[in-house]
Amino acid sequence: MPSSSNNSLHASMCKRLRRNLCLFLGVCGISIGLFTFCLYQTKIRFSEEADQGKIFDGSTTLSEENVVKKLVGAPQSNQRKNESSVLSKSEPPPEQVFAEFNQWVAKFIKLKKSEHAKGKGHFFDPRKTREFFKKGETLSRTRAREMEKLIAEDPELALQKALPKQILQILPSKILKNMENWQEGHGDLLSHYGCKGGDHQICEEENLLVFDNENLKAHLYGKRKNVGGLNGAAFYGVRMGNDIAIAEKPFRKLQNKPSSLPGLSLGGQAVSFKSEAEKDLFVEMVEIAERRARSTMTNVKYPIIAGSDGVTIFLERRYDVV
Repeated sequence: MPSSSNNSLHASMCKRLRRNLCLFLGVCGISIGLFTFCLYQTKIRFSEEADQGKIFDGSTTLSEENVVKKLVGAPQSNQRKNESSVLSKSEPPPEQVFAEFNQWVAKFIKLKKSEHAKGKGHFFDPRKTREFFKKGETLSRTRAREMEKLIAEDPELALQKALPKQILQILPSKILKNMENWQEGHGDLLSHYGCKGGDHQICEEENLLVFDNENLKAHLYGKRKNVGGLNGAAFYGVRMGNDIAIAEKPFRKLQNKPSSLPGLSLGGQAVSFKSEAEKDLFVEMVEIAERRARSTMTNVKYPIIAGSDGVTIFLERRYDVV
C-alpha cells in the first residue's frame, strides 16, 4: 500500500512539472515572437522609402508621391555640375548635398505619418529616432552653406532647389533654423556699381531690395537681371540671411484645382481669372506698368485689383474708360 501511494504521488508531480514546463515554454515563445516583431517593425520603419498616400500634419495635406518628385526631380544647371567636378574629395558635390537632405525629408514625412497613426500597432526605437534627427540637423547645416552659395551664384537654380512652404512648415525647429525663407510682397529694387581696389578697374553691379525696413542683397536673373531701379516692385523669392534670390517675374502661379484656371499671386495678393484672355491681358498690363515706372523713375502702378474677381472689375473699368 505505501509503495502504491508513493508511485501515485510521483506520477502526479511529474504531470504537474510537465504542465508547468509547457506553460513556461509557451510564455517564452510568445515573448520571443513579440520581440522579433518589434525589431522587424523598427527595421522597416527606417528602411522603407516613403510610400504613396496622404500626409496629415494638422494643417496641411501633402501627396507623398508629389513631394518626392519635387524633392528629387529638381533640374540641375551645367554651371553647378562643372563646379562639382572640381571639388575636393573631402567635400561632397552640391547635388549630393541636396539629394541626401531631400531623401531625409522624404523619410521624415514617412515618420510623421507613422506618428499620426499611433495606437495602430506601430513601434519606435528611441535611439534610432534620435540618430535620425541628428542626421537631419547635420545635413541641414551642410545644405545651408550650399544654398547660400547658390543664391549668390545661380538664383534661378536656388529657387528650384528651395523646399515648398508646405514642407518647411512641418520641419522640426532645429532644422528649420537652417532653412531658407520664402518672401513675397512689394519693395524697391535699387542698383548701383560697387568697385574693388583703388584703381576702380574691377566694378560690378550690385542690386538691393528695400523691403519691410530691411536692405537685402538681391540676386537677379532673366528679365530682371538688368532691371535698374524699380520702386514699389512686386516680387517673390527665397532668402537666407541678408541675401535673396528674386524670380524674374513679379508674379507666381497659384496651385488651383485641376478643373479651374490657375490664378496668379502679385505681391502676395491672389488673383483669379475667368478666361485665358483675362489672364494674358493682366500679365501684359503688369509688364507695361513696370516698363513705364522704369522710364519715368516713379513707383510702379500695377493694375487695380478689387473684390473676389478683381481682374474682371479691372477689365470692366478699363473698357469703360476706352
